[in-house]
Amino acid sequence: MPVIAPIIVAALYAGSHVHTRLSDAQMLRMVNLLLLGSAAAVLAKAWRG
Repeated sequence: MPVIAPIIVAALYAGSHVHTRLSDAQMLRMVNLLLLGSAAAVLAKAWRG
């Protein structure tokens, strides 16, 4: 756990920084792209067997 703690803190800081800098439309677009990428990865994994 001590090794991952700095990574978690950095991720929280970066996420907060990105979230406060983007407009609502940009944030919505980013979330949509993340969801599309995730769905594509799941479909690709299911298709490969």
